[in-house]
Amino acid sequence: MWHLATYTALQRPPELANKPFYTEEEAIAAFKRAVEADAEVDPRTVHYDWKEYSMDAWQGGARPNLRTSLIVDPADGRLPPLTEQAKERLAARAAAAKRRDPAAGILTFGNFLSTYVRIIPLDGRPPLPSSIRHWWGDARGRWEDNTLVVETANFKDRAPAPNMYGSTDALRMVERFTRIGPNTLRYEYRLEDPTTWTRPWSAEANLPRVEPMVMYEFACHEQNYGIINVVRGTQIREREAAAAARAQARAR
Repeated sequence: MWHLATYTALQRPPELANKPFYTEEEAIAAFKRAVEADAEVDPRTVHYDWKEYSMDAWQGGARPNLRTSLIVDPADGRLPPLTEQAKERLAARAAAAKRRDPAAGILTFGNFLSTYVRIIPLDGRPPLPSSIRHWWGDARGRWEDNTLVVETANFKDRAPAPNMYGSTDALRMVERFTRIGPNTLRYEYRLEDPTTWTRPWSAEANLPRVEPMVMYEFACHEQNYGIINVVRGTQIREREAAAAARAQARAR
């Protein structure tokens, strides 16, 4: 089992614009600052008490990283500019979200956090035709020396799939998994969607090997009282609307 959690930002912070790598001392210092910030969070003031089940990245096995961003291409460590089409699409989505009943987010929440299993054929079978699409795409794997290469396309055209950083069903993803040590796996991925970004981009991270006993489902757990608050607020609004309707009916 390989742990994905990291304190390294996807995009390079502006103050590190021309610095793709930390020194070892800087990497340890940045890691320490992130761990201390996590440890200082008061679970009474947030919707998740992630310390309850080893949900902090540092508790699960995250390590310091010499890279200042997960993105390695473009060289500036930043996402490529959005296309005009993507800007319009995301603006429309944001406007629609403002009009949505907050309780509707419960269903979206459940969709995003559903556990799924990726089946990646390695037998050289051809990809599915573009008319057949899956929530997590159609993946095909092959070995290049000691690297497992997985190419995925045919994502569905409805949220939450793929919806990765605003992408569409035109997304194509290439992942590379390479064992670079007894306890380290290098994970690289390249995303391309001409309807979303002006060019493809790539990221990479070294994943530590962890014992299965320390792995928890860290997307959601029993301490999530945010959902309860959303439901309670919606119910209150429903009761208020019903009372207003009754009062209006009596007035007639």
